[in-house]
Amino acid sequence: MTLIIGQWALAALFVYAVGHAVVSDFRHLQIPNWTSVTIVLAFPPVALLAKMDLATLGLHLGVGVVLFAFCAFIFARGLIGGGDAKLLAAIGVWPGLNGIGSYLIVVALLGGLLALAGLLFRRWPAPGSLGGVAWLRPGREGPQLLPYGVAIGLGAYFLIFFQPDFPIAWDRLARL
Repeated sequence: MTLIIGQWALAALFVYAVGHAVVSDFRHLQIPNWTSVTIVLAFPPVALLAKMDLATLGLHLGVGVVLFAFCAFIFARGLIGGGDAKLLAAIGVWPGLNGIGSYLIVVALLGGLLALAGLLFRRWPAPGSLGGVAWLRPGREGPQLLPYGVAIGLGAYFLIFFQPDFPIAWDRLARL
C-alpha cells in the first residue's frame, strides 16, 4: 500500500510540475528549469514501482533524449524557446515510443489553436484579466512570441485522460 501511495504521489508531482510550467509560460513566457527536471526525475521511480522492465524504461528515457536533441536543433534556429524544448523532451519521456506520436500530434494541434488565439487577441483586446498578459496585448511590436509550453503541457493532460498507457504506470494503478 505504501508503494501505491508513493507512486501516486510521484504521479501527482508530474501533474503539478506540468501545471506550473503551463501557468508560468502563459503568464511570463518562461518555464522554470525545475519543472522539466522534476518531470524527468519522477518517471523512473513511477515506472519501476509499476514493474516496468529496465529495457522499456531505457526506451522511454531514450525517447526523451532524442526529442531533446531535436528540440535543441530547432531551438538553435530560433523556432522555439529553450523552456519549450526542455519541457517537450521531459514530458516525452512519459509516453515513450508507443505514445510519442499521439502526444506530438495533440501538441501540434493545440499549438495551432494557441497561435490562432494569439493572432485574434493581438487584433482585439483580450477579455478581463487576460488583457494584462504581455503576449496577448493588441498591436504588440517585435517578435510574436507564443507560450508553446501551454500546448505542450495541455497535450500531456489530454493524453493522461484519453490514452490509457500514458504513462503505463498510471494504467497499472487504475487496475488495482
